[in-house]
Amino acid sequence: MILSALALAPVLLMAQLQINPQLGLTFQNLTEEPQGTTYRANTGWMAGIDFRIGSAFYLQPGLFFGQNATTVATVVGDTSVTTEIEDDLVRNLLKGRVMVGYKLINAEGFKLRVAVG
Repeated sequence: MILSALALAPVLLMAQLQINPQLGLTFQNLTEEPQGTTYRANTGWMAGIDFRIGSAFYLQPGLFFGQNATTVATVVGDTSVTTEIEDDLVRNLLKGRVMVGYKLINAEGFKLRVAVG
């Protein structure tokens, strides 16, 4: 009996498992530049996958990788000699996420879910 239940568990789980690949763009804005410094933020990207496990109540773990870049330019020196230093800050991120949710409406043409996490 226990062996039968263990053998059927992957089949039952697959009926309640949805795989969601995701792609997106990230935008950033840096504020309050110090005098003599300028910022320029480039558009970044993020890609990942999450898995929705369950039916009405569900668990949704995911893993995402992203990259964005910011250019910082600073002018240093006195009034007679100035030098501009520019640096590109490239950030790579790996983000894990776990959400718990509930399907409020599961109609054919309209679905509504709430999730926290």
